[in-house]
Amino acid sequence: KILNDMMVFPDTNEKALMFFNRKGEFLNRLKRPGDGPEEYKEIWGFWMSGDTVKIYDRVNSEVLSYTQQGRFLDSEKLFYNAMHVYQQEDGYWLDVSHRIQMDSIKVELVHLNRQFKDPDYYLPYENLMGFPIMSGISSFNDVGDAFTYKQILSDTIFMVESDTVRPLINLNFGDDYLWSSEELRNNGEKAMSMIQESGKVWIVNTWIGPKYIYFNYNTSFSDYFQMMLDRETGEMFNLNTQKTPDEKMTL
Repeated sequence: KILNDMMVFPDTNEKALMFFNRKGEFLNRLKRPGDGPEEYKEIWGFWMSGDTVKIYDRVNSEVLSYTQQGRFLDSEKLFYNAMHVYQQEDGYWLDVSHRIQMDSIKVELVHLNRQFKDPDYYLPYENLMGFPIMSGISSFNDVGDAFTYKQILSDTIFMVESDTVRPLINLNFGDDYLWSSEELRNNGEKAMSMIQESGKVWIVNTWIGPKYIYFNYNTSFSDYFQMMLDRETGEMFNLNTQKTPDEKMTL
C-alpha cells in the first residue's frame, strides 16, 4: 500500500509491517504479535489515520492503534466479526457479509461512528449464502473522495458516498458466472464440486481507478485470469504476468 507517501508491506511470516519511502529505502518495522492486551493475533487489514497506524485483528475482532515505531496507543473491540474494516472521517464501515449479526439482522455493510457505536445497516439480504469464504483482499476500494464495496463472491460493485450505497458496476459474466444459479448459492457442498468441473467464474476481485478497472477472477481453483477494462471506451484486454511456465507472478 501507498500510505502517507510511504510504501507499507505486510510481512505475513513475521506478522509485521515494513515501512519504506518512495525511493525504496527501509524506514522501520512494526511488529507486535502475541496474546497480550497491546498485541494483535494477526494483521488482517491496516491503514493510516494521520500519523497513527491502525491494524484490524480479525481473530479478536479488534482495531489496534500504534505509532509507526510500534508504540501501542489504544484498541477498540468490535461487536461485529467483520470481514474487513474501512475508516472514514465520520466513522467506520464494516463488511459483515454472509454472517448472521445480532440474531435476525442480515446485512452486508454496517456503519459505526468514530466511537464504534450507533450502527446503521446497508444491503440487507434474505438468505444466508451457503458458501461462506474469507479473503484477505479488502472488499473496499478508494475512488477519489468516495469508495467502493464489493463482496468477495459478488459480481456487483457498489459506490458508497456519505450515507448512500448504490450499485455502480456489474461485471456481467452471463451464463459463465457460477453464482447465477440460486441452487448453487444455497448448496455449499454442491458448489464446491462444481467450481472445478464447470469452468465458470466463481471469485472476482476488483480495483477501480479514474480510467481503468483492474480485475482478476478464477474459473477453478487454479485457473486465474487478470484483465484491464477501459472505463471510457469499454475496451478490455488480458494481462499476462507469467514470466515462465513455472514462474507465475500476481499483482
